[in-house]
Amino acid sequence: MCPSRLEVSLGTNKRYAASIDRDAIARINQGVMREGQPESLNDVELELDRLPLTKTPQPEQVRVWVHYGRKAIRIDAELVAWTPRACAVSRDCGAAYP
Repeated sequence: MCPSRLEVSLGTNKRYAASIDRDAIARINQGVMREGQPESLNDVELELDRLPLTKTPQPEQVRVWVHYGRKAIRIDAELVAWTPRACAVSRDCGAAYP
């Protein structure tokens, strides 16, 4: 069967594809963040009685994975404290990335 002249072929926007994908994923991540609170480690998991805790006077910009229930998203955050096995971050809800 020959294609008719009225058929339209849909393509992708190659010039802005990365931006479009990033915006779509950011909207999904923001929806995940609105649905609940991020999970935190408990005292047993942190092992603060055994591991040293370092706090920084000047937070550093980091990109971290954060769990919201069974969903994990990657966000920009500020690193405020850490142990050899975990870190504490302060987050900006508007900056979620793939």
